[in-house]
Amino acid sequence: MSARLVIARGTRFGRLTVRGEAAPVGWARRLRCVCSCGNAVTAHLRNLRAGATTSCGCVAAEKAAARLFKHGESHRTVEYRIWSGAIRRCTSKIDKLYPYYGGRGIRVCRRWMKFVAFIADIERTIGRRPSPQHSLDRKNNNGNYAPGNVRWATRTQQARNTRSNRRIAVDGVTRTLAEWAERSGIPYKTVHARLKAGALPRDAIFQPLRSAA
Repeated sequence: MSARLVIARGTRFGRLTVRGEAAPVGWARRLRCVCSCGNAVTAHLRNLRAGATTSCGCVAAEKAAARLFKHGESHRTVEYRIWSGAIRRCTSKIDKLYPYYGGRGIRVCRRWMKFVAFIADIERTIGRRPSPQHSLDRKNNNGNYAPGNVRWATRTQQARNTRSNRRIAVDGVTRTLAEWAERSGIPYKTVHARLKAGALPRDAIFQPLRSAA
């Protein structure tokens, strides 16, 4: 019987770096890997050694995006305008929004400085913009534009994700002030004014409005 092939942690196969063994499928060995784009994948050892698997799928996506880019279609897409807007906000000091982005340390990750890589990751993860009411939003408002930290969100959803949006806990449940106002039916400004006046969170959020005499 031949000795079992040892694949050391950190071994690279294309863009994939081995992190350890995964549960086999029958007699087929599988390895846990991390792609250079940040995605975690499980791949069959035989495919890795044969060169059949070299990434999480981002290579194929980038090639498809490159064909789009080559024919100039990318410059006519809304995703291209959204991407270039993010670049400007984070890098151009003359952009009016720079103080709120690049000025406070928000960056576009190195990989996404190339539109081909950006659109490839977007198409593979969150898809293209679902409607004209959606724009690119960072899940962690203090984080960068990077894989895993973006989503398509409406203006209302983005407002709930702002740095200044106050979060209130009631009965062990924490929501933004905007979310509580929406659930209770009490206007946001009324809830905010009640809290500012010293009302307890539950009273400020759920106390009915006084009816006119």
